[in-house]
Amino acid sequence: MASRELAAAVDNPVVTLDGRVESNGNFHGAPVAAVLDFLAISVADVASIAERRTDRFLDPARNRGLNAFLADDPVSTPAT
Repeated sequence: MASRELAAAVDNPVVTLDGRVESNGNFHGAPVAAVLDFLAISVADVASIAERRTDRFLDPARNRGLNAFLADDPVSTPAT
C-alpha cells in the first residue's frame, strides 16, 4: 500500500501502518507539465523558423544570388 502511494502523482498524504499521516511530496504534476508544454511550443516555433531559413538558403530561386545548395559547384559530383 505504501509503495503505491509513494509512486502516486497526487497530493494526498500517506497514512502509514502505525497511523501516522505523512506528506511525501506526492504533488500534482500539472504545473510542471504546463510549463513544459509551453516550452515545447516555443521550441517548435524556433525549429520552424530555422527550417524555413535553411530552406531559403538552399533554394536557388530564393537565396538572393548565393550558389545553389551553398556549394562551389552544385552540378559536379564529388570525386571518390
